[in-house]
Amino acid sequence: MKIKRYIFGGFGFPVELHNVPAREIRGSIEPIINYKSLAAKVISEICSDENTNPLTGRQVFFLRNHHGMTLPSIAIIKNTYLKSRQISAKREISRPSYFERNLIQRLRSTFENHFHHI
Repeated sequence: MKIKRYIFGGFGFPVELHNVPAREIRGSIEPIINYKSLAAKVISEICSDENTNPLTGRQVFFLRNHHGMTLPSIAIIKNTYLKSRQISAKREISRPSYFERNLIQRLRSTFENHFHHI
């Protein structure tokens, strides 16, 4: 049995899933979800180059908790990011800054190191 469209909210923000395997438990149809592999896929989708939407607060919270980062460390990253955006705005550069490329590369390498077996 499969659920054609399912909105999963277990990470703090909605994730739309398609063709999710499901089973019936006590008269209710429940999706079968592997949270670890879903988290890996959500992280890769959030950090992909195709994602042009800014991260929401809940997505940042999810990434921070998933990578075990403290609130001060994410604040340092945010401040550095904002400063780099101000500098690039002055230069009128529309491509990603060095900091953005470095952060994305670090998140991808962390993702690959932790989830290469999935």
